[in-house]
Amino acid sequence: MNDKLQILWDLAMPFPVTSLCRQQAKDYAEQYLAPSTQREIYVNTLSLLVADAYFRLLNFQTDLGMAKRWNAAFRLWTSATELGLGELGKIECRAISAAQKFVVLPPEAVYGDRIGYLFIEIDDSEKMARLLGFLPTIPDGVDPVEILLEDLMSMDEMIDYLAELESYCVNKVATVDELSQEFAAQKLIYLREWLNNAYIDGWQPVMRRLNTITGQKTIPLAGHLFDLQMAMSIDSNESTLVRLTVRNVVGLLPKGMMVLVPDEEEIYAETVSEPVDLVTIPMEFPKGATFWVELRLNEDFIREYFVT
Repeated sequence: MNDKLQILWDLAMPFPVTSLCRQQAKDYAEQYLAPSTQREIYVNTLSLLVADAYFRLLNFQTDLGMAKRWNAAFRLWTSATELGLGELGKIECRAISAAQKFVVLPPEAVYGDRIGYLFIEIDDSEKMARLLGFLPTIPDGVDPVEILLEDLMSMDEMIDYLAELESYCVNKVATVDELSQEFAAQKLIYLREWLNNAYIDGWQPVMRRLNTITGQKTIPLAGHLFDLQMAMSIDSNESTLVRLTVRNVVGLLPKGMMVLVPDEEEIYAETVSEPVDLVTIPMEFPKGATFWVELRLNEDFIREYFVT
């Protein structure tokens, strides 16, 4: 065992395995027919129940999803054991042995909305467990289902990571609330209404080609007149594809001008570092998404509000 892995084991968190956990895991594993599969499901379910008890002790909101796990159709296609942690997402919990140096995850445990992977040793008595470590993501450039245990975070590092993630989720909710309040007070441009040739608030049709429609509006800002063009189309998944183009009606776009497009997930932004003819920002939004386009020059700015 190398030094990194030994340090992880030295820092591992011991945790009791109750008789109720053992019985629940046994009852669940017996739903599978093959003895080898039963053993694998048993220890992984024990690790899941241990993780659930551990996180509840730390006042996390947890969700075992047991109703789904007892569904026969679910058991047929997956051996994943994920634990829901409220708004944070799901953690995949896997049992390991003290002798292991790496673990191979099944494909269904790798892909999806998991925020990380927690690895837990169940000792031979099945009365104690050790929470070894945590991996937040599968690193780039390695086999996506093989994980070296020496690469794990310690349990203390995992708590710090989850605290940062929780803070991010809280801030994201606050940002979404601010966006909702902002939009409630504005006149909204419903882009899909352009399909019916319905334009409002100074927007005019420019071009209609196949499934792409382009609208245009002239906007005054800081002594300039800017030409805003918004080309939109709808793909086969009902997503709205948008291409924003900004030009100066006379001359080039001025240095220092910013074009910002924040939505509920991210911010698209372009800053004019040298005078240029135009700025173009391609974007994709789900149906019903809200966003605004902000033109900013020095201390002056103006916004247009859209619904896809």
